[in-house]
Parts: sequence; structure tokens; C-alpha cells
Amino acid sequence: MPTVDASKPNNARVYSYLLGGKDHFAIDREAAERMLVHDPGLKRRARLNRAFVTGATKRAIRAGIDQFIDLGSGLPVHPWVHEVIRLGSPLARVAYVDSDPVVFSHTNARAAVEEGIVAALADIRDLDAVLAEPAIHSAIDLSEPACIILAAVSQLLPPAQVAEITAGYMRVMPAGSWLIFSTEHITDHALPSELAKLYGVDRFYDHRQEVIASLFRDLDLVEPGIAEARRWLAGLGGVPAEPGQSGYVLCAAGIKPMAS
Repeated sequence: MPTVDASKPNNARVYSYLLGGKDHFAIDREAAERMLVHDPGLKRRARLNRAFVTGATKRAIRAGIDQFIDLGSGLPVHPWVHEVIRLGSPLARVAYVDSDPVVFSHTNARAAVEEGIVAALADIRDLDAVLAEPAIHSAIDLSEPACIILAAVSQLLPPAQVAEITAGYMRVMPAGSWLIFSTEHITDHALPSELAKLYGVDRFYDHRQEVIASLFRDLDLVEPGIAEARRWLAGLGGVPAEPGQSGYVLCAAGIKPMAS
């Protein structure tokens, strides 16, 4: 088990708190509450992102997908992603990938007692390292369609790196594979710099709709296309005319087409 440092906030634990999870300390809760002072919509967006992932994975299951790779999975919150997936596909295989040893310790403990669930401690930006992980090979058949989940991670990465990540994983996946993607779109232009300070990162990136469209250029978008999370779940598409508190979750799902 990794050494847990409870003296400073951990991004995964802060996000767990925002989602209503239980894996956090007082220092994480205090950090989250400071964020909410600057960004009252943060908790709402975290939970809408989770709702989108649930809805999108259900769509993938109905399309016949039975293996999933959750990149930057974060700490588990009930229900776990694989629990949602297995409601529709009991034998589905799920790989959780994260570079945070605290996250890995939780997901690996669950993987040890549940067949078809694996955990990999790896940097999602290093495609070769992720795919070389024995845990990935033990659960995911890369010759068959799979679903890549990249949810609520990209705001911590520059657009060029997000494009490299999504293109890289989808390039090695066979036709019929899915990409499920979500990010934060911040409408308060002063907020990203404040969030970066609170998250303890160099920059908080606001990925706009045109940037997301470029990620799906070579994929067939799943209806309703690129949309705000609530509108995506309702099948309406588009983004809200009035974004509300500070911003919204922008999301999409796409399918790798057959080669022409």
C-alpha cells in the first residue's frame, strides 16, 4: 500500500468528496470547499459528468461493447464504473488506469477480488506503457472493439496533449471501438486561473466545442453529438443558452468506423 499523505490535498480525494464519495480527509474537504467558494457550480458539474459517463457506457453496452478502459479513473465512488457497466453486461471487462498510487491501491484491491476487473498504475499520456501493462493484457482483448473513457481529465491537459491521447488510443483500437469524452467548459474567464491554483497545477484548460470536434474528426459521433451533459443525456444536443454557474460539462461519444 502506498504511503498516504494527509497533510496536503490530493486531487483524486478532492474529486471524490465532490462526488459524494468517502475516500477523503479533512484537508481534502477544506480544499474542495475553498474551490466551491470560487466556483459554486463545481460539485454540480462533477456529478453531471458522472451521470454522462453512466449514460454513455449504457449506450456502448447496448451497441455490443463489453470491454472498457477508464483512463484517469480517479477514486471509486458508489456505484463504481464497472458496477454500472455490469448491470447491462454482467461479463464485461473493465480496466482502471491512473497514475496516482492512492487511486491504484483502491482499484487494485477491488480487482483482486472481482474477475474481469483490473487496475494499472500508469500515466495515460504514455500509450505504449499503458498497453504494455500485464493487467491490461489480462482483461482487454485489443483485437476486439473496446470503449475508451476519458472523462473529466482533459481540463488538466493542454489541447495538443489531449488530441495526442485520444488519437493514439483510437488508432490502436479496432473498428467499432468507442470513445467517451467529457471536459469542463468554463464560461467565467477569470475562473481557470483560480482553479489552477486550487488544484495545484500550472494551468486549468478550457476545451471549447471546436477543440472537442477535432478529437472526433475521424469518428462517427453518437447522437446527439457534442453537447452539454444534461442535454446529451436527454438526447437534445447543443449547449445551454444560459450556462448557469460558471460553466458546464461538455461531452461526446464516438465510434471508430470501418476502414474505407
